Amino acid sequence: MARSRNLKYSGWISFLTDFSSNMIFPLLPLHLTRVLGATPLLVGLIEGAAETVAAALKLYSGRWSDRIARRKPMVVLGYALSSLSKLLFLPAVSWLLVLGARVIERIGKGIRSAPRDALIADEVPAEHRGAAFGWQRAMDGAGGCLGALAALALIGTLSYRDIFALALIPAVLAVLLTFGLRESAPSVRSAAPTPAAPLPVEVRRMVMACGVFAFGHLSFAFLILAGGDSGLSDQRLLLGYALYQLIYTLLSPIAGRWSDKVGRRFVLLTGYALFAASMTGLAFASGGALFVVFMLYGIAEACIDATQRAWITDRVAREQRATALGAYHGAIALAALPGGIALGLAWTTLGVPATAILTLIGTAIAALSLVAATRVSRH
Repeated sequence: MARSRNLKYSGWISFLTDFSSNMIFPLLPLHLTRVLGATPLLVGLIEGAAETVAAALKLYSGRWSDRIARRKPMVVLGYALSSLSKLLFLPAVSWLLVLGARVIERIGKGIRSAPRDALIADEVPAEHRGAAFGWQRAMDGAGGCLGALAALALIGTLSYRDIFALALIPAVLAVLLTFGLRESAPSVRSAAPTPAAPLPVEVRRMVMACGVFAFGHLSFAFLILAGGDSGLSDQRLLLGYALYQLIYTLLSPIAGRWSDKVGRRFVLLTGYALFAASMTGLAFASGGALFVVFMLYGIAEACIDATQRAWITDRVAREQRATALGAYHGAIALAALPGGIALGLAWTTLGVPATAILTLIGTAIAALSLVAATRVSRH
């Protein structure tokens, strides 16, 4: 598959952005709990609130991108806001300031996500769309892996805040690269965009199924907390995070191409099953055994992320593509706050095994919802 200009640029932009982000975010739960005195419940609140605040923007940015038939301005603005937010982690002396920084970072993601994915889909034929999104997610994961390794190399000699400051360099480079993106001619000159038209019923059902999964999705921040509670050092936690990102990076393109050949639903259900396996392992594993959980989690995410995006874009016309992707990103974000709070509360009051069981129940419901939503679809 020949990679288009926008696919290449968006890949490297994602690489640099996640390099920056993953010098910060794997350390953030530790910074919150050890330095700022936050509880696991507050970690869940911060993660969920940040996603939920961005949800409306994800919905709106997709519709607006289709309405004006432009993608690039919102992509540039979104990455710029995410980079700016990382400045705010430096003076943060309370969890409330971290919450504010995370919200701004997610606002940037909310603005850019749907238009960026639509920009990629506009230039890629449907039969290669899984591979295209897989490659883009792999670049994202590669940046995350190297960012975590950079933090690992620095954690013994620098403070959390010093590492956060260095993370600004790749973030700024990513923003500069966004100016190399270009509008695809059909999206600019579309004669009759119809963003206000209802999305197809199947797409709405698929979006709801993805939202159900997101509600019960335990973020990697909690896996880091589990590792810390079981005695793993910061260095080993960062190594585990890098291992997860490496697996995600290597397998995302493979899973994307696989979904092009055997169908999206099969690959997605495989991802759900692997995620359930990782949560089962989390209920029983401790110490070094958690590295198996990290690996399963990475395989599952590789199967799920790119495939969901490709599946959504398969089912809509070009003029509704960003709207559909905005609905998808928005549904996931809207589910994140109640899900994050519920899982954080369960983690604090009931413990890790009970939280893992709740996540398993949510994953099973999501899988059934997905099958019901797509029972007449080939993919």
